[in-house]
Amino acid sequence: MADTTKIKNIIALLTAHITDNMHPPSQPGILSGRAGQLLFLWYAARWIPGLISESQFEDLLADLSPNMEVPYAMCFGHGLSGIAWFYEVILNDTEYQAEFNANSDTVLHDYVLSAQGNAEFEYVLGLNGIAAYAARRAHHGQGKQLIESLVAELIARAHFFHENECSWPTQPTSAYRLVEDKDEQEFNLGLAHGVPGILAALIALIPHLDEEDCKLKATKVLRAGCHWLVKQQQDPATYGSYYANLAGYPAKSRLGWCYGDLTIALTLFRAGALLSEPGYSKLAQAISLHASSRGPTDAMIQDAGLCHGAAGLIVIFSLLQRYYPHPEIAAASAHWRDFVLSRFEKQGLAGFNKLKDGPDNLHFEEDYSFLSGYAGVGLCLLVAAGQEPDWIDALLLA
Repeated sequence: MADTTKIKNIIALLTAHITDNMHPPSQPGILSGRAGQLLFLWYAARWIPGLISESQFEDLLADLSPNMEVPYAMCFGHGLSGIAWFYEVILNDTEYQAEFNANSDTVLHDYVLSAQGNAEFEYVLGLNGIAAYAARRAHHGQGKQLIESLVAELIARAHFFHENECSWPTQPTSAYRLVEDKDEQEFNLGLAHGVPGILAALIALIPHLDEEDCKLKATKVLRAGCHWLVKQQQDPATYGSYYANLAGYPAKSRLGWCYGDLTIALTLFRAGALLSEPGYSKLAQAISLHASSRGPTDAMIQDAGLCHGAAGLIVIFSLLQRYYPHPEIAAASAHWRDFVLSRFEKQGLAGFNKLKDGPDNLHFEEDYSFLSGYAGVGLCLLVAAGQEPDWIDALLLA
């Protein structure tokens, strides 16, 4: 049976399983709640017409927005900006209504302006994730004030070592801080919670800045941040990867979306294209080739999820292939596709279960979410079958 047919059968099973196990309206978020599940259903129905009825989808969608907690969380992970991004996906594929998210633009703009200096700025809970919504909104000429306020805030938080080198230290109070000593400056190297995510957000936002002075300043900060990031590379022959999880703490990092070499390489490719810096792209090529040779154990792959599992690697390697067409990178994407399919062949949908820490031991459990569960695996398999991944901007990958 051809891979496309296998994937079609899996998508049908996932659709039924997710529809029967939707997160309650009280959990509306994009990364771990109902919006992320609906995102998969939307794209699955694109590929297999009639897989879910229009009325059924509309009923599930109607449960989404009225049930958010008040005051709203603004973050992308489980708050307003992630849900507003999802609505932009729907609006883009239907008759676009610019006014639909106009109130979200205003609320988010006010939130960014009022953000305190110790507020989270990473992707899941902080300001950085809002950039994913703002950039998508800007494709329709909307939310310009939100973009300006976000860029200004990210620039203001940059720590300059000298004129041509800057970074963004993790807040001492951050939920994602890894260094226990709060007095020590920590520089996180993961896309989800660290400096690469800031750079990826600036890459997405800068093309939508109208004021030339602001664009020049943001571009200078982006270049200085990339210069700092390039200097943080370690010897892959010694440590097993080009980048660790934290600057100054050499160690092997996993392959994944949240941490590791792959999304750093993709960010450097994107920065190199925007800034006309071939040096960034050259380093990204070397990182990509090294990563393409890493197998499941070396890559620390233990489950199938999008965030740090095998399915996410299908998509990320396919994106790297666009910047650097190379047979080894294409082969890596195919390898991880086959790896995910083999898990299904051996275990059924249980092969897509999430590995989770327990009080006494690691264990696998069902997860229906976009970031770590069935919905994300399904979206990645749709990409493996040839569907355009035009949802990847949600993860700061475009």
